[in-house]
Amino acid sequence: ESAGATEEGVGDSEAPKHKLFEMGALARARISATDDTKAVMDQIRSRGAWRALVQVPENYAETSAGLARVFPNFLEFIGDHLVPQLALSRLSEQRRFALTPILLVGPPGIGKTSFCENLSSALGVPFQRVNLEAAQAGFEITGVARGWTSAGPGRLLRWLAGNIPVNGIFVMEELDKAGGDARYDPKAPLLQLLEDTTVKTFCDQSMPEVEFDLSPISFMFTANTLEGLSAPLLDRMTVVEIPSMSADQAREAAQRQYLLLLKKFNLVETPPALTEAALESLSLESPRRQRQLLRLALGRAIAEGSSTLSIRPSQAMSRRRLGFI
Repeated sequence: ESAGATEEGVGDSEAPKHKLFEMGALARARISATDDTKAVMDQIRSRGAWRALVQVPENYAETSAGLARVFPNFLEFIGDHLVPQLALSRLSEQRRFALTPILLVGPPGIGKTSFCENLSSALGVPFQRVNLEAAQAGFEITGVARGWTSAGPGRLLRWLAGNIPVNGIFVMEELDKAGGDARYDPKAPLLQLLEDTTVKTFCDQSMPEVEFDLSPISFMFTANTLEGLSAPLLDRMTVVEIPSMSADQAREAAQRQYLLLLKKFNLVETPPALTEAALESLSLESPRRQRQLLRLALGRAIAEGSSTLSIRPSQAMSRRRLGFI
């Protein structure tokens, strides 16, 4: 297969592009790869070595303001970190979307991952998430080397095999809970991904002959605490504390979530009314818990033919005020 296919598509459009890898290196590595790795390699090759880059839209400020309305507890992060980085991206030659590594720290259920997903959707960039608490080892990210029965690419390469724009958002959740055997710590590969130089020569263990330039990817992390995170790791990212919503903000969030739930089930015209008592209970809940309670309450109202939506006291177990002020 000729290397000419590598360059196919370059200059076909005005959209900026990024060279992800060398096609020749991929072809050579394929000879000794496992069947699983070959399948991923073939997907990657079919996408081409040159990948499109999503540009920051001209209305990024308006888009950011919309996110702030949905996620009011992220207002400081949006104003102090997100908007300035988007503004600088618009000034760059390619205008490509790019964020420096960011760690969002805050209580569970306040919407950290949901915000990242909504951000990617609002800006039209690919999104992927991996839960580091569930990850058994760094292999989850960097792949398993040839010689092992489970040899194959990690999550990063599998993601790139299925996405054409290369500058997406890759979220790693529960960074503070990543652990397991110290020899295979899931956090160990992160140092390479967070360095400006080494991220440009990333090698998946299943195909070590191929260097991938992953510099366009925006890496974001979530954690409940900084406890157990090393100084070298924290030094390579911007740490932002995300507060819980106030009671008033939580009420507004509950109302928005209820409207979305009604749209999902086509109940916009004659929905059960969200009572003041229900809103009061929901104002003490995290966004995640709100979604759970609203779904249960709506299902019960429909089953019972009730015209009102209520949150039963037994349901509102989480009056633990999960970080609410």
